[in-house]
Amino acid sequence: MGKSKRRSRASNARANPLLRNAAKDDQIRTKRIQPLIEQLSSVIPNDRSIALGTIMVLCEDPHMRSLFLKEKLVNVVTSKLLTDSNTDIVVESYGVLRNLALEEGYDLATHIWRLNIWVNIESGLSQVQQSLQSMKSDESKAKKESKRLLYDFAENILSLLVALVNGSDAILDDVVKTDKLDKVFAVMTNILSYGMVISDNTVTLKTTTQLFNTVLDLIYDISSDSSEFIDKVSAHEFLSPFVENIINWEFANDNELTKVLIQGIYLQFMDTDISYDIAASIITKVLQSVEHINLAEVKSTLSNKTEDSELMKESNEEITKKIKDYTKKRTEAMIKFQSIEISLDVIAAAIELIGAKYEESHKPLNGSLLPVLTQNVPSVFSALYTDFTSRVLIGWNNLLWLYLSVGISFFELGNYWEHLWSAMQNGSEDKDFGIKIGKLSVTWALLKNVQAVFGTSGSGDFFRVVQINNQQFIDSIINVFNEGKSLNPEEGVELQQRCCGVLGTLAGFQNQIELNKAIGDFFINTLSSKETKAPVVVDFMNTFFEIYSDMNFDYDEPVFVNLNYLSILQTQVSLNLKNVFKFVDKNKDPQLKERCQDCFSTLDSFIAYKQNERNK
Repeated sequence: MGKSKRRSRASNARANPLLRNAAKDDQIRTKRIQPLIEQLSSVIPNDRSIALGTIMVLCEDPHMRSLFLKEKLVNVVTSKLLTDSNTDIVVESYGVLRNLALEEGYDLATHIWRLNIWVNIESGLSQVQQSLQSMKSDESKAKKESKRLLYDFAENILSLLVALVNGSDAILDDVVKTDKLDKVFAVMTNILSYGMVISDNTVTLKTTTQLFNTVLDLIYDISSDSSEFIDKVSAHEFLSPFVENIINWEFANDNELTKVLIQGIYLQFMDTDISYDIAASIITKVLQSVEHINLAEVKSTLSNKTEDSELMKESNEEITKKIKDYTKKRTEAMIKFQSIEISLDVIAAAIELIGAKYEESHKPLNGSLLPVLTQNVPSVFSALYTDFTSRVLIGWNNLLWLYLSVGISFFELGNYWEHLWSAMQNGSEDKDFGIKIGKLSVTWALLKNVQAVFGTSGSGDFFRVVQINNQQFIDSIINVFNEGKSLNPEEGVELQQRCCGVLGTLAGFQNQIELNKAIGDFFINTLSSKETKAPVVVDFMNTFFEIYSDMNFDYDEPVFVNLNYLSILQTQVSLNLKNVFKFVDKNKDPQLKERCQDCFSTLDSFIAYKQNERNK
């Protein structure tokens, strides 16, 4: 629901790599990477600890991270350090794996999971449970440092699990659909029952706020992707009332991330039971939670990387101190940055649910919600576009389709539409898949809003400002469509479907006959190609039906009739659809098979309709 799917954060670096000097890389590998990897096996715990801390810092650089991964860093950490005799090293090792999984995404998450990391996670969760139960029975036994280590240990294990399930749907299913989830629930219950002291509706946390946030993040994150997880939480004896009551508690020692996650959890578990007033409240509270954050300061802290050359000059004691100081500042900045990220996800999901609620009830939006959606949210999206582009695009996409559904004219809300279009045109070529999809989706939604407000015969100032009613723009979308052929099947289909939406909507405008001809020819070629995937064929065919559904459209005779599209549909298109659709397995994908059958049946009806349309 509106959540920005976490892909590899390293994708940009890989998609547009800087030219690297191979000789220099060999030198770095020999003089720095390999010695640090070897130092992880030192018999001296302090040496291992310093090496691990240095590696954690250096791996924030994508190129350095890739060099460490080539030297089998993950295997060394999982085989040696997760069972180290030094507790600090074990704790930091889980943190290193978490960071790597978050940054590298699917491939590395899958690799870590296949190394049977669950055995280590399960063992760690059991240790956390035992320690918490021991502390609960006699609080005086636990020293401050021991508590800190335990909280950090629990935080790193749970956040590693979140990173892994985020990286792969298969891992998510393996956790949610098996008894692994029972073990996770058990330790979450122990953490929350021990860590929260509730008095007069105010909660004081005995654990660190970071550990509490990690539990919240696990609930929020997995509930965003799994309805089965929501059902299991809702049926749990402890977690169900926790999720139900958390929205009503005041927290004595929370932070902005706590506040945002609580609203996100509330939203996920409300789902379609949400009311317009509750949606307005959630969005407003989320915005209030992050409005004080100084984003420029946060970005400055996060970009202030500790260079390897600096660390090499220092003594072991200074290295340890520098790494701790650096990590503390960076952690605080990341909490603020993550708070903004999740707030945008929550807002996008709330907008999507509002849309679903409206489609279900057709009840007009009320007075509390309208200003939030037409003033507050557009203002925030405009301000955060540059730094959170893919997330903001998801939000704009959901908001524009909502405007379309409820009849709000985006073009009467000031210059937001011009600012949005301008922002989408700025910046370098989009290598990030999420941004590419986001821009296509928003362009499609914008065009639909233009049609709704001005009709297909006009466009207000839209085309004058955006200048996309030309062959150059059509060619640019066709180029993006062709790029989809080299992506993995799921991403390729998604990209090509968005291209279909953009071009199909653009083709429906009147007084643009040459434009319609260029798009129509592309549609015919796509529908005639055996390389086009079945879901894409269905979307293109159904959109084609819409474009040429009425002989009164000014382009119908000069394009559909004069270019003999009817004959082409009867021969090459019909034959190609039959060949493509027959390879869709009704047992593996019954919904797609049904869509294919409906599409083919509609094609027969459409051909018959167009044959007789001008004879009436």
